[in-house]
Amino acid sequence: MAKRSRRLICGLLALLWFLVPHSADARIVINEVMGKPLHQSTAGRYEFIELYNSGNAVVDISGYILTDSADYADMCSDPLPTSTADHEGFFIIPSGTYIGANDYLTLWHTAIPGVTDNNKSVVYSGANVASIVINDHGDDLHILRCQNGTPVVVDEFVFSFDFNPNISLERVSADDSSNNMSNWYESIKFTEEDTEGATDYIRG
Repeated sequence: MAKRSRRLICGLLALLWFLVPHSADARIVINEVMGKPLHQSTAGRYEFIELYNSGNAVVDISGYILTDSADYADMCSDPLPTSTADHEGFFIIPSGTYIGANDYLTLWHTAIPGVTDNNKSVVYSGANVASIVINDHGDDLHILRCQNGTPVVVDEFVFSFDFNPNISLERVSADDSSNNMSNWYESIKFTEEDTEGATDYIRG
């Protein structure tokens, strides 16, 4: 009876391991970046940053930070800073945001009906400090998490080249560095209808 109980407990613990979101064996990376959408009617509109969980477990990214600022040393402080030295913005990812195992989540600058209204999209236009707009000619993109009041870099993409209009960059390998430029390639070119928020929006 005792052995059967122990086996039952072990089975339940194994089941909980798969069901409960955690970060073991997981790696969150920046997987795709749209930095220069065609026909932007406002700065940053239709820009997006796609994250990928390359691990075999669900990851809770509630409280993670998206920023295009190199001045992120105080972003985990309490109270939060009201500005950054380089006048860039940051956004705290809302509570209850998860990325499934081997799955994706897209961070969008602007809400697009039929595209961003799902549980695999988060809109960051209401950034906590300033606005996050990807510079067409080079920028810093950082995904951070806070550990004991200190920001830890989860992944970052720092580039100094010009984006081609309406073409996103996609990552080749989750295991190679985000800052290895040979680890990126130009993705599908979007149609005007796509960038205007059609429900059949194509991502490469």
